[in-house]
Amino acid sequence: MNLKTHLIENPQATFADVVAFEITEDKKKVGSGTARGFFAGNGVWAKLKATRDNYAHPLSSLCDAVLITASDASSYFGLDSNTAEGRANIMGADALVTGGIMTPTQRDDFLQKAIKTTTPFVDTTEDEYNVAKQAASLFGVTESYKTLYNGAQQGHLIFLKNDQLKIEVIYDEPVVVATSVKIFAEAYDMESNIWIRESRPITIFNYSVNERSKEHRHNARYGNRKIRFVAVSDTKLKLSARVTVA
Repeated sequence: MNLKTHLIENPQATFADVVAFEITEDKKKVGSGTARGFFAGNGVWAKLKATRDNYAHPLSSLCDAVLITASDASSYFGLDSNTAEGRANIMGADALVTGGIMTPTQRDDFLQKAIKTTTPFVDTTEDEYNVAKQAASLFGVTESYKTLYNGAQQGHLIFLKNDQLKIEVIYDEPVVVATSVKIFAEAYDMESNIWIRESRPITIFNYSVNERSKEHRHNARYGNRKIRFVAVSDTKLKLSARVTVA
């Protein structure tokens, strides 16, 4: 997730809200390295080894399995309660509590290791926030339908030959955020009485900050059909489009 997307989805978020924003994800597993560090740091590792080495202890095999898994760098403890593996590991953690190898608090802390919390925007500066906030506020779609002005006749051009067109897109003011505009051609379907947009754009204009206008030369190959053009911008900035025979 980037900051602009977050502000589009949360338009009321302040700078403080953004910096403090947290994402919590349940991984439903604890990696072997994390588990080994947790057990070692809480005195559980030594208890696991002692219990494993006491073959008469009813939890000897369980402790051996825990130690093997925690020692394998490529392994993990699955904790998804919807799977047989996850349920078995959760029951195993409960058994370690019953056997005095872990305390209830240690068990809960271990299971909590499957929950990952991140603060993706904690290092965001206020200037970065302001730029992203402005970009988010302008997010939207602006469509400008323009027909070709053919001599003295205004309307949808019926192409009878291959003409080279000049397509221009001009914003009312230089853009204040990076913006893109897709130019599509639409053909009129006489039977269904609708305009059908081509799936791929003729071209895409990418505007950097402070740019205002761009143009594109296009070889029209539409045959004897009514065609119109549409400029689709990814911001709410006002624009106009013009299509002429080059």
